[in-house]
Amino acid sequence: MADGDLADEDFAEFVRRCGTRLTRFAYLLVGDAGQAEDLVQTALVKTWLRGAHVTADGREAYVRRVMVTTSVSWWRGPRWRRERLPGPDPDLGTDPAAARARDRPDLTERADPVDETSLVDERDVLVAALRQLPPRQRAAVLLRHYLALTEAETAAELRCSVGTVKSQTSRGLATLRAMLEAGR
Repeated sequence: MADGDLADEDFAEFVRRCGTRLTRFAYLLVGDAGQAEDLVQTALVKTWLRGAHVTADGREAYVRRVMVTTSVSWWRGPRWRRERLPGPDPDLGTDPAAARARDRPDLTERADPVDETSLVDERDVLVAALRQLPPRQRAAVLLRHYLALTEAETAAELRCSVGTVKSQTSRGLATLRAMLEAGR
């Protein structure tokens, strides 16, 4: 087997292992299922083209960084890129509760029964509020609180200082808090 074949298999395995998680993150960045798929594909192609320059250990972080910078570029780009067609979220699998439990295991450990429809409603409200944040604030909030990265890791992914991460996250959370409280 040639070295290229090993690289192909390794990258294909990476996509199988991380594809769903990357698509969810992309959806939260851009707020549209179709654009999220485009964003993931663009980031994966850019990562593939970098080849040996991206280590296997840092590949997922690199793809996320490419998604953030690409989504910001799209946001700044022509208006037509931001038009959205109505449609559902990215496929969370056949059992949305199981998909959420994989990402957030603490949901399965609740003592009281959870009304799944209220969880879906809350998620939809939160995603709609996230869509209204400026791209850099949205990225900072998602990296810090959805992916639970440290401030230093978030700064590395956004290519900015830790202070910028703190201020963007703080502003984003304050804006989200105000939007969510106003919607109650």
